Amino acid sequence: MKLDSTIIRWILLVPATWAAWYIAVFLGIAILTAGDAFCPSEQIVSGWCHANWYPFFLQSVMVFSSSVSAIFVVVAGYYMAPSHRSFVGKLIFITGSAVAIFMAIETQEYLALTGALLCGLGSLLIVIKDRAQ
Repeated sequence: MKLDSTIIRWILLVPATWAAWYIAVFLGIAILTAGDAFCPSEQIVSGWCHANWYPFFLQSVMVFSSSVSAIFVVVAGYYMAPSHRSFVGKLIFITGSAVAIFMAIETQEYLALTGALLCGLGSLLIVIKDRAQ
């Protein structure tokens, strides 16, 4: 039996969305690592930066990473789907929203949740509108 590209794309849909999520996570880790280099050595206690600007920086990276993650996951899933793209995009957004809500409740990162929901919805609306034209 020969696998055509449609079947392969359906099979790779979930791994593609996971890969998109991991890319955003690693991007956030890279930004945090780069930001840590700017922390003065006298303000590092037990490996944690205690500079006045660091909590704002950390929160900003969390919001940015979760927002980029939502965009990457919705767009990757939408374009990986060989058919029914609007449905797949909506399903990915709803599933991702549920995961983001769970993660926000566990970590108390509600600002990051807001960014993820808004960016995920925005990217979904953009790709669906782009497809309609």
